[in-house]
Amino acid sequence: PKIYYIDEFMTELSGVTVPEPLTMLFDFYHIYKKTEGENAQPLEEFIRWAPVLLNDFNEIDSYCADPVQLFNSLNEIRAIELWNPEFHELSEFQKQYLHFWKSLGKLYAEFSEHLKQKKQAYQGLAYRIAVERIRNPESGIQNPESGFRNQILFIGFNALTKAEEIVIRHFAGLGLAEIFWDADSYYIDNQNQEAGKFLRKYIALPGL
Repeated sequence: PKIYYIDEFMTELSGVTVPEPLTMLFDFYHIYKKTEGENAQPLEEFIRWAPVLLNDFNEIDSYCADPVQLFNSLNEIRAIELWNPEFHELSEFQKQYLHFWKSLGKLYAEFSEHLKQKKQAYQGLAYRIAVERIRNPESGIQNPESGFRNQILFIGFNALTKAEEIVIRHFAGLGLAEIFWDADSYYIDNQNQEAGKFLRKYIALPGL
């Protein structure tokens, strides 16, 4: 049988490739410069914060969050932080701060689309694409006669991202998958055991 780490399995489902982190970082800088134009920071400044932002993008996609709603909310929160009842003029630093948060949604959208056109993705984006593909009847993945004809065993999981949960439920719902959880009755049956919190949730879900 073929054995995959979950990241590998999700990437195969997505049909894209995940470049090396350094390649991804330079690709992201290209999009950042295109988006910001003359206001773009030099590479040595960019690399101080870009890996953290890419990790945030990764989390957003892994959990299938709505990026438009999320970035709009973040922008509003940051604006409220700088609000003052005396209506004092914002400093140049504060203006740049607000501009940065306001630009995140566009950066995310531009970079995601750039990668998709190249059939590439960071890991979280590959997760989101995998979910989109299993929800798309034209992809063929929803059909039991697709490339995944054999039984799939998901083994050793505890806490899942939203994308992982959707994919596992998809194949289980087609009768193509079984799940073997990494736990025992001591954690699952005792409601006071926090270690069993996620497992109790998943076991109660239809299809899992």
